[in-house]
Amino acid sequence: MTINLDAVDFSKTIVITDLHYGMRNNSKQHNTWCTEFLEFVMARAKELNIRTLLFLGDWSHNRNNVNISTLNYSHNGMKLLNNSFDNVIMLLGNHDLYFRDTLELHSIPYAQDFPNIHLIDKITTVKDFCFVPWLVGDDYKKIQTIKQPYLFCHAEIAKFRMNAHVEMPDHGGLNAEHFQHQKLVFSGHFHKRQRKGNICYIGNAFPHNYADVFDDDRGLMIWSPGEEPIFEKWPGAPKYRVYNLTEALQDPTSLIDNKTFVRITVDCDLTYERPLHFGAALAGRSDLFKTFSNYGLPLGEAFQLRDDLLGVFGDPTITGKPSGDDLREGKRTVLIALTMEQLTVNQQQTLEQALGDPTISEQQIDELQRLIRDCGAVDRVEKLITELGAQAISALQDPKLDTKIATALEQMAIIATQRSL
Repeated sequence: MTINLDAVDFSKTIVITDLHYGMRNNSKQHNTWCTEFLEFVMARAKELNIRTLLFLGDWSHNRNNVNISTLNYSHNGMKLLNNSFDNVIMLLGNHDLYFRDTLELHSIPYAQDFPNIHLIDKITTVKDFCFVPWLVGDDYKKIQTIKQPYLFCHAEIAKFRMNAHVEMPDHGGLNAEHFQHQKLVFSGHFHKRQRKGNICYIGNAFPHNYADVFDDDRGLMIWSPGEEPIFEKWPGAPKYRVYNLTEALQDPTSLIDNKTFVRITVDCDLTYERPLHFGAALAGRSDLFKTFSNYGLPLGEAFQLRDDLLGVFGDPTITGKPSGDDLREGKRTVLIALTMEQLTVNQQQTLEQALGDPTISEQQIDELQRLIRDCGAVDRVEKLITELGAQAISALQDPKLDTKIATALEQMAIIATQRSL
């Protein structure tokens, strides 16, 4: 395909890269963000009167299949760019290719149907500029012969970071020394924005996953020949974060919004109380912390007591565990402690010898269950569960608590204390 770029205005350009339409299993959310990002780019171009856009590769994500929904989003994205810019120079990236090691077949042939979009599928030079799509085979050796001072590419250059944690090793292929003739090299492919000497990875459009955690330096680049690039973030970009639970609980509204993906590391004991505190903090209702403590703490105890009973008497067809499993594991629960208080010395010895023995028979389990039930320990635990459940439900009388929430929490308390699983 022959492209004439002589009439393109390179005096001021917007440069973006690595949208990856179709990422996250052709997620509608991701595809929508791609389009919203392009709308942000177009708005900035209009404000700055920039008529040329450079795209440095990986418009698509999936190499070997096309989802119909993603195809529509992708086609519409190109249409938006075509109608907003006089010229869009679009490089093929490795994710755009059907085969990673050849440029012959790719996922965006329809780009050629838009008159203002120039698809770069081979090394192309014009004036002081060179455009290099994904390099296959030994094509990287041609880089040393390129004399244009400004080079735009989608390249895998050794010793640059693939993300914040992984550096691209040097396998004897493309490296920084190949670009000795260039004043500046701008590349897509590695999503992390970074620069060494004359080589700059501009960073992808917006953070895509947890490889980008706490790394929000993505967006667009504004550049004119002879000047240093200017980078701008997309204000609507998603963010990826990792927090300890105690940290997140301190002031969650300052850490998390509806475009923040968060992984929480549990660094404290979890009860019914703490998740309720977390939800209240997210809703800005710290005034409900005491109410939720008064509800969650006794309910958590009741839940554990019911678990103790199920661990000894649970129906294996419902619980999925052998009957008396806690006895074989030797768990020292409240149920066992209350049992020990009521047994004779000989009975205590029988129970002590059996606890923690994984080889005890079903008949021995039956005998221990009868011992625990006959001594009154089960009735005492049931009474505790009832009292604690009632205590939890009474905390829901707080007038500050929405009626619908109180009703839902009451139902949860009933399920937690009367469950058979």
